[in-house]
Amino acid sequence: MTSEDLIASQLPESEWVRLAREQLANGDHRLAIRALFLASLAQLGDQGLLRIARFKSNRDYGGELLLRARSNPSLREAFGENTLLFERVWYGLHQIGDAAVAEFLGNHERISEEAKKLVS
Repeated sequence: MTSEDLIASQLPESEWVRLAREQLANGDHRLAIRALFLASLAQLGDQGLLRIARFKSNRDYGGELLLRARSNPSLREAFGENTLLFERVWYGLHQIGDAAVAEFLGNHERISEEAKKLVS
């Protein structure tokens, strides 16, 4: 989970979520947030709203989502909020509590629901 070589398309969304829940049970919020962020990317990739690639940055994904989900500001907002929190926790090494994890989980669920609406 700590390798920088991980890419969201390596596992399905459900497996990333399972890993996130496992990390939460172990008390590791940082790795849980990373797994949930990868789950969101995997979900969006599976729905055809993003093309997952190792060379892309989170800003690249945000821009791609802006183009493909113009009609769904809720999806873009949830993704943007989770991207900011993920970057703060993963790259900035900020500690977060249960409330922030719950918010991240809620946004992940919103991303999944809104992505399914867009491609239906």
